[in-house]
Amino acid sequence: MEKHVFPVMEKKELETLRQKMMEAAELHGLEHPLVLHYSQKVDQEHNKMLRTDTKSFPSVTSLSLRKCQII
Repeated sequence: MEKHVFPVMEKKELETLRQKMMEAAELHGLEHPLVLHYSQKVDQEHNKMLRTDTKSFPSVTSLSLRKCQII
């Protein structure tokens, strides 16, 4: 299976995109197509960052070995 590498946006660029989304939401309302477009783009870029930055997250194995109490 061939892996595809997609460029990841810098954190500063992601923050700029998020700010545009917030400004559009204030101007047009949360359900405006432009706001939804920005929101989807922010989500896509954030997910790319999370996939490429796996070292900063604990492994699934280490999480399952921990004893946690949910309150």
